[in-house]
Amino acid sequence: YFLVDTSLPVQYHVRRVRDGRSFCTRTVEAIQEGKIVFTLQVSFHVLEPDAAVHQDTMPDVPSWKELKSMTDLVPWLMTEITEGRIQVAPVVEKRLKSYDNRANQDGELFE
Repeated sequence: YFLVDTSLPVQYHVRRVRDGRSFCTRTVEAIQEGKIVFTLQVSFHVLEPDAAVHQDTMPDVPSWKELKSMTDLVPWLMTEITEGRIQVAPVVEKRLKSYDNRANQDGELFE
């Protein structure tokens, strides 16, 4: 269900909300048959030299192609849990056991 009838034209009205030194803000209303069918508020920021960076650099991680499949991962996890190298909540262990049992029965974890 969409508010917009794609066979009819849509008019866009852009309203200037604020113009500052670094930011400007606009409100856009999409109007069809005299009714507002969509409203958007957007801010634009001028390019500034890099200041403080508030995020860490992405760590080196393996490619998705190098990761284990669930069929390989679940038995390995169960061994790690059983031998005490990994601790998980009981509900997680129960779920992993059910996956492990399914994998042993028919070789497929997921259909």
